[in-house]
Amino acid sequence: MSSALDTAAIMRWLPHRPPALWVDQLSDWEPFAFAIGTKHVGVDNPCFIGHFPADPITPGVWVVEALAQVGALLWNLSHETPGQVIWFAGVDACRFRQPIKPGDTLSLLVKGLRTRGGYGKAQAIASVKGAMVCTAIISLAVPKKDQH
Repeated sequence: MSSALDTAAIMRWLPHRPPALWVDQLSDWEPFAFAIGTKHVGVDNPCFIGHFPADPITPGVWVVEALAQVGALLWNLSHETPGQVIWFAGVDACRFRQPIKPGDTLSLLVKGLRTRGGYGKAQAIASVKGAMVCTAIISLAVPKKDQH
């Protein structure tokens, strides 16, 4: 078990900043193996103004982005590269099982599957109160120096 990271520590390891930072805390991680993060979906999030006003739910792409950010944290922590830009390179087999409502707290689990050079794949699972809400295989990549 590795030490937990709060939002300030996460911002040392990821280049994302609010409102694009979608991980509040990393509670546990093991290099090259897994990372567990959380994101509280605030009721005041501006997306709920239009998605959907009568019955607001969190956009699925934001849930997948939160999972990708936990994957990027796992990559940077494992490779000891604080602040390294990690691109979200792809998503496969993504399934949403139930909506995420304002006030929910997402538990975000990312398990590293394989890496080769500057590319990696991971299994990603988001849950709320123990119920799985999203599963996916995510791909991450370190951009080449001329791609920044």
